[in-house]
Amino acid sequence: MSLALALNNALSGLRVNQQSIGVLSQNVANVNTVGYSRQVINQAAITIEGVGSGVKIDDIVRKIDKYLQRSVQTQSSSYAASQSIDDYYQRIQALLGKPGAANSIDTYMTGFFNSMQQLAETPETTSLKSNAISSGVAVAKQLSDLAANVNDLRFEADGEIADAVTTVNNTLTKLEQLNKALTQASSLGQSTTGLLDERDKSLATLSQYVNLSITYTDSGSVSVVGGNGVVLLEEGVSHRLRYSKAQSVNTFVSDANLGALDVLTLNEEGQEIGNPLQFFTAGKSSAVVSKLTTGKLAALQEMRDVKFPAILDQLDMLASRLRDGVNTLHNQGSGYPPATSLTGDREVRASDQYSWQGTARIAVLKPDGTPVTSYYADETYTGIRPLLLDLGTLDSGQGSGKPTLQTIVDEINNHFGSPGNKAQVGNLNNIQLASDTNLLPSGATSLFNFDLDTDNISTDPAQIFVTGMTVLDDTAANITSVTQTAPSISLQTTSSYGTTLGSADVTINLATPPASLQVGDKIYLAPPTGAFVNGIAAANLTGFFTVNAINGTQVTFTSGGVAAATGAVNDPGNIQMMPPYDHILPGEQRRIGNNGQMQVDFTANPSSLYYDVTLTVSVIGADGIVHTAPVTYRVTNSIIGELVMNTR
Repeated sequence: MSLALALNNALSGLRVNQQSIGVLSQNVANVNTVGYSRQVINQAAITIEGVGSGVKIDDIVRKIDKYLQRSVQTQSSSYAASQSIDDYYQRIQALLGKPGAANSIDTYMTGFFNSMQQLAETPETTSLKSNAISSGVAVAKQLSDLAANVNDLRFEADGEIADAVTTVNNTLTKLEQLNKALTQASSLGQSTTGLLDERDKSLATLSQYVNLSITYTDSGSVSVVGGNGVVLLEEGVSHRLRYSKAQSVNTFVSDANLGALDVLTLNEEGQEIGNPLQFFTAGKSSAVVSKLTTGKLAALQEMRDVKFPAILDQLDMLASRLRDGVNTLHNQGSGYPPATSLTGDREVRASDQYSWQGTARIAVLKPDGTPVTSYYADETYTGIRPLLLDLGTLDSGQGSGKPTLQTIVDEINNHFGSPGNKAQVGNLNNIQLASDTNLLPSGATSLFNFDLDTDNISTDPAQIFVTGMTVLDDTAANITSVTQTAPSISLQTTSSYGTTLGSADVTINLATPPASLQVGDKIYLAPPTGAFVNGIAAANLTGFFTVNAINGTQVTFTSGGVAAATGAVNDPGNIQMMPPYDHILPGEQRRIGNNGQMQVDFTANPSSLYYDVTLTVSVIGADGIVHTAPVTYRVTNSIIGELVMNTR
């Protein structure tokens, strides 16, 4: 061996050891750095024509256990889900209070029962009566506050879903950039250890939110599938999540529709292509279906739509059983001291009119305290439903909340009187005409104002629409003259519709912001003026659609067709959009005139013996199915008395 070769061998060894010391110091410096992987140097001998010529660094690699790494990613998803659920359960526990504590529900219940027991022992004591009332008010308020706080937590969980979507989208963007950098570095023979650490950190972040299935390439780039087969990351294609959170806690109080968590596919320009997939569906909480099995997103959706509603159901059961138990005992007794008569000396007239507010529940009971048997077969189990008399919505022609005494009497008699023909549409088992007058003077020009009185005996909420109205006289001649319809929202005459090439999504621009409309609500659209809107047939833009997003005066929904062009289309006909006339809650019996009365004009034939006013009524229940039926009300002319209602 020549002296030069010996020196070269020694020099190569020094260089390799120098770089080894650099890698070692890097490992020591980052011993506590989260996401850093220990690096080692692979050495190889240099041989030239069979003669040893020193040593070289073959590669710098990370020392990781791939099987352990995948297990950690899987467990991170489960841990994040458990952590989110535990956090909310801890807060629920704080709201319920520690048993025996001053703010706990059991303390309020115990206080109420103790006050009632003391009153039962000495019922003549005024202070005990006052204490019993105060205790009852306190426990009722506690239950009400608990329900409100649980709905607040549901709203907060919904907001966390939106925040999580932002984090997931940012992480997907970073992974796309890392995939490109890894592919480039690998092709140039450069070290990728730092990029691989960044990749694994991003995957660890992503795995906290969604359960993942990861595929690795030789260069270190990855493809990611999450939520039972939904692609999140692949070469050459971008994917992003989309979610519109609830606008307020009232969305949960009223059990309104919630938005879907969509997974979008985007082209290089960032435009949506194809139809979105869904991690979980839109609709009522009870109807939401999720593909997510674990991760923070799955936990938040489960808390929002399953766990919290179950707690609310338990609070409802507690409140109803407490109410029914107290009422049952109360109905078995009598006032003390008992009243010998119920009389008054104030004269009232049927036409007297006052300003009213509040509600009164009126029930007809048997001597044993159970409801009187109903006239209707679908109320056989429950008996005659109590009347929830909402005085703030009754109208005798002077506006809501200002009914005459006769109107109040008529409302009571109409509910408990002999049965008529019931207009049943969807899960509303009774829809009746509610008028502000019971007299149409013969031969006089008459504007007839009315709204709807609804009764929902089901366990599901309903959205009700009135999309059409016709009036026939006693000769069956069409004399329709509608001077005020159910509430509607006008589209802008310019840029009414906006479309995107290849997409079924349509944006409509409104003249004013939709104050009462929420994401997940159904809307009804009358046909546009033209036969097509950028290639989407008018029939595919007519009927009922679900609101996907609301942005100022813009409302987005998915049509029944695919656009052939991108751009805005004017509709000079100024087509109107019908929002829900009202949302009717489960078990609710209510006048809905506070949303604005409808009005027709009978001037075309003022001498008709009667008028048949036909409404096209649609009801959408929790299943999303639209039930539509014509409902006809016969209004008798020049006869004082109740309006006669017939369904055809």
